Amino acid sequence: MYKKTIILADNDKSNRGLATLVLEKSNKGNFATIKAYNLKNNGKDFVLGMNCNGKNVLKQNITFLNDTYMFRLPNNISLDSKIACVLTNRKNPILWGSTSNVVGEYKSKICDWIENDDKERVDNNIEDIKKELSQKIQSTNDSIKTAQLFESPKEDELDEQITKIVNTKNIAEIFDDETKSTENNTPFFDRIKDEVLDLFAKYPQDSELENIIPNSKWVKIDYENNGHYYVLGLIYEDELKYVAYGIPQVTRGQMPDELIGYGRWIPLDAENVDAGGYYMVYQDVKTGKNIEL
Repeated sequence: MYKKTIILADNDKSNRGLATLVLEKSNKGNFATIKAYNLKNNGKDFVLGMNCNGKNVLKQNITFLNDTYMFRLPNNISLDSKIACVLTNRKNPILWGSTSNVVGEYKSKICDWIENDDKERVDNNIEDIKKELSQKIQSTNDSIKTAQLFESPKEDELDEQITKIVNTKNIAEIFDDETKSTENNTPFFDRIKDEVLDLFAKYPQDSELENIIPNSKWVKIDYENNGHYYVLGLIYEDELKYVAYGIPQVTRGQMPDELIGYGRWIPLDAENVDAGGYYMVYQDVKTGKNIEL
């Protein structure tokens, strides 16, 4: 594991706050975590521009959740480079910093790059609208397919799904292993962070659950590439508090034996709690223990 930290601040003092950008290299790839402190309009739409050895290499949309945003870095970015970064609100630079005092030289270059990209996005909106109209033609078929994917499995199929999820390589040690949680006194999430970030980078976002559960991030994981999936979530209370897993159901039924004692039913419609939803399990990010409910 290799880490590099860049402090982002406003040298002009026109904006309050600062941020840290932690760049990490592991055998799973390169990742970045940006954490903001006392930043105005925190949570709104920002863009982080990155320049390596004089070349603009990254424009990353940033939407802070509890002051933090994590993302995967492209493999072609070398963490040994001279790196300069600027956090903008798409119009103006907010915070900036570098690894070797080169940010002043490249600040305007990064900002111009982001601004020109936004102009291209406006021009491309017309094409996006055309594509959206075309996609609406398929909306009925798409809805049918979505409903089929969300069909509730039979009881024996549900037991089989739970067994497969528990034994899935990426989360086998996450779902029900409390021994690992105390190993080397390292917080549980620190040991699974690479796997979790890899899953969040690989699978699609579940915005429906993010709207239902405040301060959370979710992805849908198709573990057999056949439409059967489970959801993986991160839930925050000022800081990351729980890792969560959910199994979809069309209607609420008997809680599976494997989840009794720490499973929870989460409906998708608060006014119809017995309709579609998830059997959900939570783990403490520090200890890895399942939360008893």
